[in-house]
Amino acid sequence: MKAKFRASGAAIAAAIIMLSCYGPAATPGDTDATAAIGSRLDSLAGCFHVVRGPQVRYFLATTSGTTELAVDDSVLVRAGGVLSLDRARISAQGHHTGDGVFRVIGINREQETCS
Repeated sequence: MKAKFRASGAAIAAAIIMLSCYGPAATPGDTDATAAIGSRLDSLAGCFHVVRGPQVRYFLATTSGTTELAVDDSVLVRAGGVLSLDRARISAQGHHTGDGVFRVIGINREQETCS
């Protein structure tokens, strides 16, 4: 008997995005795939700033300049929420996109705050 598989356009698009961002899933013991995925992540540290306007935007001020951040709400919630992060010193894990934005997948809040 043939199994039927039907995927929606949204599910296919999500799978393509996941593979393009993170590569193929690593299996247990597959250290080469795990190392390749891990090597794509960068880390930035600095002061997190929220700019409110028609659209809320997030920036990280570092010693080498200011970088715009693209952050999902779920990442912000896991890190304590936007209000607790605003003007806090953080380290952000993610990757640089082609348009100069840093796509954040994780945030660690430091104890000290920014002035």
